[in-house]
Amino acid sequence: MNAASVGVASQAAQTVGGAAVNYNCVQFWDGSLGGVGNIGDDPLPVDPDGADGMLGTDDDDLHLADVSPI
Repeated sequence: MNAASVGVASQAAQTVGGAAVNYNCVQFWDGSLGGVGNIGDDPLPVDPDGADGMLGTDDDDLHLADVSPI
């Protein structure tokens, strides 16, 4: 999950440069940034920070869990 600042997550932190987002699952999405067909649920990746507990490293498993809302 992206965060606008340490510990502060928002829908704006989930997009880059005002990119158009349509028909996606974007955590914290409330629709105020536009787009159609989006949901604001957690997409539930299997293990986003991997065995080492650090986001953005090689062991991260971003595959969607079977219970993912998408």
